[in-house]
This record gives sequence, C-alpha cells and structure tokens, in this order.
Amino acid sequence: MKDYDRKNIWARSGNQCSFPGCGVELVPEKQANRVIGEEAHIKGEKPSSPRYDPNQSHEERDGYGNRILLCPTHHTEVDSDPQTWTVQALLDMKAVHEKQMVSNRQYPQIIDDLQELMQKYVPSDDYLDPVIPEIAEVAGDVRIVRVDASKEHGINTGIKVAKGQRLVLFARGLISYDSGHHFATPEGIICNEFGLPLLAQDTEGRTAPVVWPHDQAYVTDGDRPGRIGSLFGWIGDYDPQNAFFIGTKRQITVSADGTLHLAVNDAAGTYSDNDGEYRVDVRVVPIED
Repeated sequence: MKDYDRKNIWARSGNQCSFPGCGVELVPEKQANRVIGEEAHIKGEKPSSPRYDPNQSHEERDGYGNRILLCPTHHTEVDSDPQTWTVQALLDMKAVHEKQMVSNRQYPQIIDDLQELMQKYVPSDDYLDPVIPEIAEVAGDVRIVRVDASKEHGINTGIKVAKGQRLVLFARGLISYDSGHHFATPEGIICNEFGLPLLAQDTEGRTAPVVWPHDQAYVTDGDRPGRIGSLFGWIGDYDPQNAFFIGTKRQITVSADGTLHLAVNDAAGTYSDNDGEYRVDVRVVPIED
C-alpha cells in the first residue's frame, strides 16, 4: 500500500474503526505506540480471501479505494461473513463513516452558527398555533401510532383502509441504532443525540444532511433502497412495489384494501440494538362521492 493511500485512509477515517457503532480508537490516545487499526481489503487480497475479484489490477487491489480501516474484531467479523458484508455493504459503511468524520469536524462551527441563530430568532405569531394546517383541513379522527424501532417486522396499526382512500401521515421523534451510537429522524437523516443532523459535502461542494441508503434494508416505492432509521409503511403484506417511504410527512392514495403497517428501516437482522420510537399521526380520508 502506497504511503499516500495509507495516509488518506487513516486521515479520512479519523483514527476510528469504520464499523457502525464501534468508534474504537485505532491508535489509542494513552498508548500512542500501540497501533491496532487494520487496513482491511474490501475485495479480497488473494483468491482464497473473501470478496476476491480476479479482474482487479494489483494497484486497484492495494489502493485506498479497496481498503477500509477496521479494528481487529470487526475485520474478523466482516471477513467471516461475506454474504452479509458484501463489497457494496463495505463501500457503504466506509462512505458513511468518512462523511460522519467530516461532520464531526464541522460540529463546533455548526453549534456556533446555531447559537447565533437562536440569539437572533424571534418567533412569529404563527408559531403559537400548534394546529398543523394540513391536519386541520382533513375530516376524521387522528390515530396516534407508536412505531418501535426494534421491531424488525414493523407495527400492525390495526387501521383498515380501502382502495381509493387517502392516508395523511405526520411523524416525529428520534431513534437510535447500533446500541445508541447513532441516531436518526423519520427522514433517515443521521443525527447526534441532540437531534442535530450530521452534514457532509458532496463532490460539488454542496453541504447536505447525511443519509444511509442500505442494500439490505427494506425497499420502498418499487426500487428505492431503504434509508437506515427512516419511517416507511405498507398495506397488507409487505411488497417492495407497494411499500412506501413516509419520512416526516406523506400523503398517499391507497391502492388496495388492507391494514396499514408502519416500520423503522434498518438492515435485516440488526434491529435488536435499536431503541426509541416514532410517533405518527394517521388520518384516513374517506373516498369522495
């Protein structure tokens, strides 16, 4: 591995294991002479290695793009289960971790900016009215549903709907995943424990909140990769063609009779370390005559 690539991966990884929720220092602050970080291959180093790609050149195989910085424990874990930790899953893991490191460096400036905004902020008269206009305009009762983030198969709301009716949904809350190391909103925006979003710059230098589409999460809207931590729903049995992303606000026209289900999105088999819930206001608008 070239020195440039090695410096690049260590700098971008912020001296931390890239595995979600780990955060282990790879050169411990109190033991600077001890290096535990491992520059793991994403596509295997040799034919007998997990995820090996015979079409890679030596330079590609040994370069920054094919490496992810991990602690020994998680290096062993991803190599022992290549069916779960695919090439794409590791590339996604690396990208999310590096974006988070950028956001962490920006965090002090974000706090200063927020404090400055709060000092200047004067609430308008509209702020005193707690009624959401869209809700107020819709006839019928509101059902409040609590969606537990640890339920992999979601929540059966018991709300029966018919084809042609309209659903109006509003969600709020903050959930945690990876044993409380990461937080998210119904939009799937990754936050800190105070609900402040992590921000990162795209290739064109534009700043945007960090989201984590994951190929092992539930698919919505036909073919949309599920965002980790986001809120989604479906009618009847789950089907990617009929499941729909909700986020904070969504209105949909029901396409078939059935019962409404809601769930927090996450990679399959990883729900047990989630905590918290989203509270969702649900209105069913009758079919207009």
